[in-house]
Amino acid sequence: MASDDVFGQKYVLLRKLAEGGMAEIFLARQIGIGGFQKELVIKRIHQALADNQQYVELFLDEARIAANLNHPNIVHIYDIGQAFSTFYIAMELIKGPDLADIAKKAMSHGTPLAPKWSAEILSQVAEGLHFAHNFRDKDGRSQQIIHRDISPSNILVTYGGICKLVDFGIAKAREQLHDDTGTLMGKLGYMAPELLEGSPADARTDLFSMGVLFYEITVGRRLFMGDDKTVARKILHDPIPPPSLWVEDYPSELEVIVMRLLERRPENRYQDANELHQDLRDVMTELGWPMGPVPLGRYLTDLFDLDAEEIDLDDVLMEEDDLGLDDDVELELGPDDPTLRGAPPAPPEEKEPEDEDELIFASRLPDPFDS
Repeated sequence: MASDDVFGQKYVLLRKLAEGGMAEIFLARQIGIGGFQKELVIKRIHQALADNQQYVELFLDEARIAANLNHPNIVHIYDIGQAFSTFYIAMELIKGPDLADIAKKAMSHGTPLAPKWSAEILSQVAEGLHFAHNFRDKDGRSQQIIHRDISPSNILVTYGGICKLVDFGIAKAREQLHDDTGTLMGKLGYMAPELLEGSPADARTDLFSMGVLFYEITVGRRLFMGDDKTVARKILHDPIPPPSLWVEDYPSELEVIVMRLLERRPENRYQDANELHQDLRDVMTELGWPMGPVPLGRYLTDLFDLDAEEIDLDDVLMEEDDLGLDDDVELELGPDDPTLRGAPPAPPEEKEPEDEDELIFASRLPDPFDS
């Protein structure tokens, strides 16, 4: 075993799984006394960035916040530490793709991800979100944890059909949305209107992002496309076409849920993630759709053409820029920007219609569904 493979006192790095501009992810083995071994994932900051306090704080926020969120639909954090002049997080190993890859694979067969599977995935994610939103510390104080980066690359699904929310790196407990530099953090295409207007985030902010995600995976096209200014204008002002405009026979019961999630005014959306979870379960029951991890796991093994008895880590689809914070945008909220911070609404600009064949054929890019 090469000395470079030994990371700190407890871990052996087996191989690199992914690398982005901020961090690297490794398959690792935890080693202990009496022959104890456990496979997990090590996520570590590039040494060149280890002296950048802003990056380090964002990175460690993920561990500090998520380490206390013990829920089956949230990726577990086992350890946080410093070794070889950099920082690392040891986390649960997930054998399965992210939602961007699932949507991409479904589209490769000619249709978007079926509503019945989308509803199961989003229902599970809603359970994890509800737990995070309502988490209290040991003294019973609400921590007001908002994920603020709900997107397809931050939802992992095991081949057993269990959905896991990952990357709380820009979540903040009892803090304001903007970092110390005044920069708005997150993926612009999934941001709620109130964030662009400078209002604080709450649970309903994550639910708008859930609506964007839900819309995209079931329709097979990006909802808000264009450069940053165009996307911001679309989020704030442009009418949102119902999913049934793009997909024939889109379930009306599901469309009601999606469009409620996408209400621009937070008070018109779902008010908490549990309400969303319950509505999704009610629709799934009414329509006779399969529920629970087992049927979803069977679907995934069929979708990715895997032998359920021989699923190996090599089947996990991991590429560059799948580290959560790497694909955030940094949107400066300048006072002269007419689309941001509560400026009076501007009428939508005349624009060329988008290509109706603009479909989902890319993943793990700065905007996971851009082609």
